Amino acid sequence: MHRRRSSLPLLLLLALTAIALGALGRPVPAVASAKLAALQTTPASCTLSPTSGPVGTAVKVTCSNFQAGEWVRIYWDSTATTQRTLFLASSTGTGSATFVVPDATAGAHQVIAQGATSARQTSQTYTVDSSLTLFSTSGKVGAFVSVTLKGYGAGETVNLTWDGAPLKSVTTSTTGTASTWFTAPEAVTGNHTVTGTGVTSGETASRTFAIVPSLTLAPTSGRVGTTVSVALKGFAAGESVAVTWDGGTTPLGTGTASTLG
Repeated sequence: MHRRRSSLPLLLLLALTAIALGALGRPVPAVASAKLAALQTTPASCTLSPTSGPVGTAVKVTCSNFQAGEWVRIYWDSTATTQRTLFLASSTGTGSATFVVPDATAGAHQVIAQGATSARQTSQTYTVDSSLTLFSTSGKVGAFVSVTLKGYGAGETVNLTWDGAPLKSVTTSTTGTASTWFTAPEAVTGNHTVTGTGVTSGETASRTFAIVPSLTLAPTSGRVGTTVSVALKGFAAGESVAVTWDGGTTPLGTGTASTLG
């Protein structure tokens, strides 16, 4: 089994050579001097793409100036945590890897790259943005809608609104996440905006929910001649709605939708 060569023996050799030549009053060769300086002063470095986004974003980490052939581990905020990904540095000390942003609070976080052999370390800042996800993005008035919030402040209150009107409030976890639900309120057909606003952090995130028209009957069965009540929801404000039987052209009745459809 062959062991990878470390740059440390080379660095030590160059240093001893420089000391010996200096003691003899001889000049240090330029090539040896340059290599020694490079090994001493060239720090590891990395870039992120992208540098900001919500929890769940795939981030590519591209690094250079690590030791050739060493494993480079990528951490989130601390090397005391579990590594998020890793890569094997090339013969020139370069490499890249991709990780997914974990649950985290809004704001700046450190992405740390650390060489397993050289212990060289560098970090870059990634900014977490808040996000709001709806389990369903369309439905009838009264539909049950699940909501997931991420990237808010730790333990803060997040207010949910529907087109600016209050829906409910929820408290986030230590990692700035929360899950809740609401029922779609009476509204006209089309898109409506669901927004989550952090009371402490001021973070906001929004998604669109589309209301579709619905019709309900009471009762839903009976004899010929039974009186049936029809409730219409999710239509356009103020429009005339005709109710027909089996798709016929002659309306059974008509109604005018309210301002809420």
